[in-house]
Amino acid sequence: MTVTPFRCPSVNPNDRVGGKKLSKNKQSPVRQHRCCRTGLCDFFSPLGLYVIYIHFNTIFFMRAIVTFSLMILLFMTGCSDKVHLSGKLTFDDGEPVTFGTVFFVTPSTISQAGIRQDGTYTVGSDGVSDGMPKGEYQVYLVVEELTSIEVGGQSVNTYTSLIDAKYTNAETSNLTFTADGKTRRFNIEVERAK
Repeated sequence: MTVTPFRCPSVNPNDRVGGKKLSKNKQSPVRQHRCCRTGLCDFFSPLGLYVIYIHFNTIFFMRAIVTFSLMILLFMTGCSDKVHLSGKLTFDDGEPVTFGTVFFVTPSTISQAGIRQDGTYTVGSDGVSDGMPKGEYQVYLVVEELTSIEVGGQSVNTYTSLIDAKYTNAETSNLTFTADGKTRRFNIEVERAK
């Protein structure tokens, strides 16, 4: 099978119009393709392809790219219902709580944040620090220290809460937060364990 390479109709000095021979600087009745002037035909012809060229106006093409980029950016930022929230957890004497977890719960979702050594936290739901869905949240905390005790001559690991027991349950903590996007910081002060 022989494939005839693709050739654009370009100027042929042997073409005749009205019995007169065309000079080399004149076009034949079939206009020379733009791709021939740019050398693209010579690139594609060895491949034996029939190519359809779509020529974009440079300005139009750049505007299309900018518009598409803006649409993607708006989709990623404006369409999200998540609220980014951070804060700081301290004891009632002002000392920061240096570890633990803060939980934000609704009947249908749960978001959480690990407490850093300086007492700060950033909430996440699907991933670390990715924000939380809008809604009304009840808040509770888990701040437990691992300790070892002797039981029957054996060492047993146990967890001891460093905060008052009421903060460890969403129903008794009296801590609530409304995630509406208007407030992005929520500081929490807790009492030490009694």
